[in-house]
Amino acid sequence: MLERLIRSPSKCFLVLLAAFAGGAALHAFDERVWLPAGWFAALAAPPAAAAVFAGGRRTLRLAGAGLVLLILGIWRYDAALAGLDRPGPLSGENTRFTGTVAEEPRQGIKGTILIMDRVFISGSRVPLSGRMRLSLYRPDAGAGYGDELAWICGPRPIGSADAAGLTAELLLRRLAWQCAPREPPAVLAAGRPGAFRTALLELKKRLRREAGALLPEPEASFLLGLLIGERQGLPPELADAFRQTGTSHILAVSGYNVTRLIDIFFILCAGAALRRRRAALIVSAGILAFAAIVGGEASVVRAAIMGCASLLAVLFARRYDGTAALLTAAAAMLAANPFILRHDVGFQLSFAAVWGLHAFGRPLTGKLNFLPEFLGVRQMAGETLAATIATLPVILHAFGRLPLIGPAANLLVLPLVPWAMALGALSLAAGALWPPAGLASAWFCTLILRLIEQAVRSAAALPLTVALEASPLVTAFLSGWVILLWFALNRAKPVVLTRRPSMPDIDIEVIDHGQI
Repeated sequence: MLERLIRSPSKCFLVLLAAFAGGAALHAFDERVWLPAGWFAALAAPPAAAAVFAGGRRTLRLAGAGLVLLILGIWRYDAALAGLDRPGPLSGENTRFTGTVAEEPRQGIKGTILIMDRVFISGSRVPLSGRMRLSLYRPDAGAGYGDELAWICGPRPIGSADAAGLTAELLLRRLAWQCAPREPPAVLAAGRPGAFRTALLELKKRLRREAGALLPEPEASFLLGLLIGERQGLPPELADAFRQTGTSHILAVSGYNVTRLIDIFFILCAGAALRRRRAALIVSAGILAFAAIVGGEASVVRAAIMGCASLLAVLFARRYDGTAALLTAAAAMLAANPFILRHDVGFQLSFAAVWGLHAFGRPLTGKLNFLPEFLGVRQMAGETLAATIATLPVILHAFGRLPLIGPAANLLVLPLVPWAMALGALSLAAGALWPPAGLASAWFCTLILRLIEQAVRSAAALPLTVALEASPLVTAFLSGWVILLWFALNRAKPVVLTRRPSMPDIDIEVIDHGQI
């Protein structure tokens, strides 16, 4: 088996990717700076030399390269911790600040969240370390991406300097400060984002306007959640109903959206009579543009990387391997920001769900023979159960509750989701050309969205959500159980118990006839 692994370049590539991700995962258990960078270089030098000078000994070369990637993964997490901004105390309750809006404002029902970068105290020429989050209790802040603002507030640091006080926002978004100004910020200068960024922002604004003009609320926000992952306009009780029933994943842009987008682009390219390789390049560009429009959530980035990997397989005439694409996406995202492994629940749920589909989808579907194949009910049930099993440890550890109604609720609403997305996209496209043209499809889309909302609310009203808080030890135990289940369903050979036939009792009687 080891010889077959060594002779396969694709499997060796998987081993190296797993080694890098494993190194980052090893350091994630202890978020303290371990060693200076020079020490990691000294540790990686011997296995690197072994991999280079191993000659024809492939086992030694693979072991040396894997150890180098493992150390590199540990160093990446350590370097990210060493470069973390540590906020210190600020004096004064009402201090004047200036800064630049670093992200698109997040507008909700209760107010607006602004993420400010390059924050200066009035009169200072040195910016504060890290970003500042402004919480404004008004739906429209009157500011946009890239605007320079001035505000007065008393900031508080997010987290503390020790490992126990590090929060997810501090690590993932470089936020170091938070404050809630009493007065709205004043716009000092309008931002000048690049042409590409400006086009993306205008497209998102136009989608919001079209959805608001064609559909009522909360169906307009629901549709935006299905198409581009925007959940900010959803009422809190509806969003909580999705979480209680385990159906909130339909509001996050994932591989399903990217797959449908690839299908649409390929149909358009086939209609334009483009060759396969040129079409693959155009579709890859479309996927990256879609990921930029939707945002940088973990599920979006993971789906975009895996989608581009499938298109690269088409370009180079290679067989697409879902496990290799998943590990490639994980390694690339951890190299960019290793903190998502421990602190981004979206990253954990997305990768666990996709791994569950690959690991359990087919065997569980094969065992659900009592369900009909009509409209793909059996396959949908198997895939839903597979994703539920794989994400169970993450859900219990992060949210502390188990939605027992989840599989049934997913089976009820998932068949309606593709129709709602297709009719919604058709309504927005037709409405952009001529507003009355999208009214008919928007009416049917609204009807389907309301059916989904009613089903989710009815399921959430049932007392089938169990509060279970899982400690890290219990989470590790559940993860081990899931891995054992995967091995039992996919790798383990069935043990055939046979019973040896018992020997019958034989009575031997000797008769002596004497000599003859």
